[in-house]
Amino acid sequence: MTRFTLLFLGLFLTLSAAPTPPTFEELVQKSDYIAKTKLINLKEKQINKNLIAINTTAEILKQYKAKTTLPNKLDLAFTVLPEVYGKWLKAPPKEGEYVIFYINKEIKDNKGNKSSIITLYEPHVFAFREWTEELEKRLLEANK
Repeated sequence: MTRFTLLFLGLFLTLSAAPTPPTFEELVQKSDYIAKTKLINLKEKQINKNLIAINTTAEILKQYKAKTTLPNKLDLAFTVLPEVYGKWLKAPPKEGEYVIFYINKEIKDNKGNKSSIITLYEPHVFAFREWTEELEKRLLEANK
């Protein structure tokens, strides 16, 4: 198979299998880190009508759940598929304060060496919740 065919097949399978959103409890349970986060320096690039690439800096303001201490800032890069996940994330998030759910993910480099990185909960569309005092209370209660 050619690279294009594999890319097309992967995109098709992604589009045809839009997952069910996790419950709030599942998000809390399956996340390794949960933090009040301020998105700054957000840049959007429209790849095509169905795909938007996002690059932003995440300033960690407060941790609600953490395996270890999060760095003060994280560089985030992710995509938004409004046609697929529009019910949950109709447009890219704007600069501002969110509760963001993060996970540890094991990756391999081209030499096969394994390492762990902090990344957005997957699928990424479910990683973002606008910060509110009510949401903060729910998080504090859920992490008791």
